[in-house]
Amino acid sequence: MIWSIERARAIADRLAPRLTPRIVIPVGLLLVVVVGLVVGRVMAGLGSDDRLVIGNTAGTLSAVLQVHDTRIAIGGGNSYADLTDFVDRSTLPWKRRIELLLIPGWDSRHLAGALGLVERGPVGGIAVIGTRGSEQEWGIMEESARRSGADIRYLAGEHRLTIEDGVSLTFEAVAPGDQTDPGAATITLNYHGAKIVFVDATTSNQKAWNSVRDDAGTQILVSLRSPADLAGQGARVAIRPAARRSSDLAESGAEYTGDLVTGSRLAIRLRPGEVRIPENRLSKAASP
Repeated sequence: MIWSIERARAIADRLAPRLTPRIVIPVGLLLVVVVGLVVGRVMAGLGSDDRLVIGNTAGTLSAVLQVHDTRIAIGGGNSYADLTDFVDRSTLPWKRRIELLLIPGWDSRHLAGALGLVERGPVGGIAVIGTRGSEQEWGIMEESARRSGADIRYLAGEHRLTIEDGVSLTFEAVAPGDQTDPGAATITLNYHGAKIVFVDATTSNQKAWNSVRDDAGTQILVSLRSPADLAGQGARVAIRPAARRSSDLAESGAEYTGDLVTGSRLAIRLRPGEVRIPENRLSKAASP
């Protein structure tokens, strides 16, 4: 299903309107890894330029995407306060309205953090990537959304949202299979030729990871919950939650890896033809 920004506005006036050294990458995009001090102008960075901020919210990753004045949150985490705190630290006080909250919904792992943000508000609309679970928390979410005026939809299959020319989000609910394949959600950001893929899946879900592995066009791969092998051989940069145990450590398969500990954030600046990531937040893979 293809969504335009106009249709998204209509939905979130009930669903959430705007459901909207240097390395050379094959598509002609420049992925620029820059020194942290260059990116460290916090207030200026929050108030200007398109950007993607990724943070560890209680052991899982969440993100805030800003394209001009459209802000979209992804994830949630299993702590009621962590997503709200992450959004507040990633936006200016007068620019905290989230037009759309995207929640991977194949299980309830992200539900607590998402609920906290919806109840604090303002959130224009909520899209759950997957079908409604049987947990009572989904009913609480629906009631909180109703009270706040945010429409909520459960989305099966694949959907596409155009934010503006050259910028779109594609999100897909991967149907569950057997016990090693409980379901998954993927969200793909296409930003003027740059491709950033978010995956919410367990390490045992080979269907989801094989799909990512087969996609050679990914520049940045973000695993929302798995600290282990990201199957990121096709990505230049892999971002994942830091492993809590040494036994969980694994090579990401990418040239650069960012492991985010709880409470930490990584700001990625987006410009047409260019993606900027702080060098001091990434580790480079050892040469074979």
